[in-house]
Amino acid sequence: MASLVRSRPLGAELFSAAFYGDINDVQRLLKEGADVNFTNEDGATPLFVAAQNGHGAVVLTLLGANATVNLALQTGATPLFVAAQYGHDAVVKALLSADATVDQARDTGATPLFVAAQYGHDDVVKTLLGANATVNLALDTGATPLYAAAEKGHNDIVKTLLWANADVDQAFDDAATPLFVAAQYGHDAVVKALLGANATVDLAFDDGDTPLLSAARHGHLDIVQCLLDAGADINLSLQVGFNAKGQKILAGSTPLLLATQFGHIDVVRVLLRHHPNLQATDADGATPLFAAAQQGHDAVVKMLVGANAAVDQAINDAVTPLYIAAQQGHDAVVKTLLGANAAVNQAMSDGGTPLFIAAYNGHDVIVKMLLEANAAVNQAMNDDDSPLCAASRRGHPTTVQILLDAGADVDKSGGSTSLFAAALIGHEEVCRVLLRANANIHASDSSGQTALTAAVRGGHESIVRLLLDAGASLDDRHQNLTAQAIAIENKHVTVATVLNDAERLVLAVTDADLANVQALLDAGASPNLTDQTGGRLLHLALRGVEAQLSNATRLVPYELQKAEILEGQLLDKLLRAPGVDLTARNTVQLLWQKITS
Repeated sequence: MASLVRSRPLGAELFSAAFYGDINDVQRLLKEGADVNFTNEDGATPLFVAAQNGHGAVVLTLLGANATVNLALQTGATPLFVAAQYGHDAVVKALLSADATVDQARDTGATPLFVAAQYGHDDVVKTLLGANATVNLALDTGATPLYAAAEKGHNDIVKTLLWANADVDQAFDDAATPLFVAAQYGHDAVVKALLGANATVDLAFDDGDTPLLSAARHGHLDIVQCLLDAGADINLSLQVGFNAKGQKILAGSTPLLLATQFGHIDVVRVLLRHHPNLQATDADGATPLFAAAQQGHDAVVKMLVGANAAVDQAINDAVTPLYIAAQQGHDAVVKTLLGANAAVNQAMSDGGTPLFIAAYNGHDVIVKMLLEANAAVNQAMNDDDSPLCAASRRGHPTTVQILLDAGADVDKSGGSTSLFAAALIGHEEVCRVLLRANANIHASDSSGQTALTAAVRGGHESIVRLLLDAGASLDDRHQNLTAQAIAIENKHVTVATVLNDAERLVLAVTDADLANVQALLDAGASPNLTDQTGGRLLHLALRGVEAQLSNATRLVPYELQKAEILEGQLLDKLLRAPGVDLTARNTVQLLWQKITS
């Protein structure tokens, strides 16, 4: 009879039994000759997996079978390391009794003591220290067991390690100390324990970051107070900038500036009691007040203003707290700064004022506040760009109206007018507001381009119609091209059609072509068009009547009567056309009555 053949070697079966803690199978397999030091592809032995899973009886059995106690994984992790990592204190004691090397580290330099401290296993830490584990043995990065415990907030372990003479200031490779990392993560009790062990309170990170800077930035109020009570320097600043929480933190930042930047009002209050330098600046020249204004922290702004912070101190490009608050749309901050007599017209290096930037961004509430505080409505940038032109270019019709109501010059030009800017971009409602304010429709930019040619070039059909209806000249040109030619060149078919119909209507009125006039008006052509002389269609038709009457001596009565009737019908159609300019209509009606009376 054939004998049964095992599907896998005894060692592999032993490995599996040890992993699951099956003591009976472990004992049986050992008796059958299984290799007690069998390893899998990672280098793990039965002793390793039993220690990992806390199977104390299996560990003792394997050790009794002369398992190699320090046989490690490819990563260098030993049974003692993994038992310490998972907090199996009884297993740790058994392995130490079998002469496990207490400080044998894995490939990162982490020892059993380090990993036990990192994961918060108090009993294991005490056991390892009792076995003379080296308390300050560090990772390749410089992190010690004390650093790991402080980072995770394991206060009891921190105290145990300090009692075992852990170096309280031994730092990470980047110079971060246990005190720094505890302050950073808000572990109040750990900070107190470290300070009680005489940790150096201002020992700085490589970039100059101190425990106080970190605690202030993160808003850890109690830790800030502890550090200040321990004598932390309130004005120490960062030497190198970095990014945190989506914000840029610059070199030169002080604890107060960081607390204001992140809006930690309680921390700001505590710091102010210790008389920090209110005018200290970061690398960009920003003060704590500027940082608070930029982020919209109104309560912090009020607190700093109350502490007599310089309200108009600007950053390197002359941007003031009021300017940045207006730019960001922080209504409450703007109100607070104006109440503190911030200079409302103080300009940045390019000439931009708070009113300009508020208008540019369409912050209507702020625009009104600034105007009420006597902001100069026409104060322009160095390139002569005005608040009105900026609001027009950006498409803010309500802002434009507010500025006009405050006396903004509708035709002020820095190379182009507000109407031109709005027409060029395609802001129809802004164009309407400006035209109601009698904007000069014929003004051109420095290259000779008018609002009409700009709108045509952009393909803005509705604005082209609006401008034609407001009296824009069909004869406007840019670079020797007519509006019609510009539309064709840019393949704006509908705009070209509008312009073509407009030109045909002018010609039809000139020729007194009654049927064509009616057809073009019905198709949407404007009754308010002007000819190349700038005259309205109504005036053009009226001139036709006058011409017919002046020729009365050369016309037979029947022809004269026919001409008068034709011109009268033409005028009547134009006078009755929807949307006809009321002022022109009233003027022409009076002239018509005078001529025909």
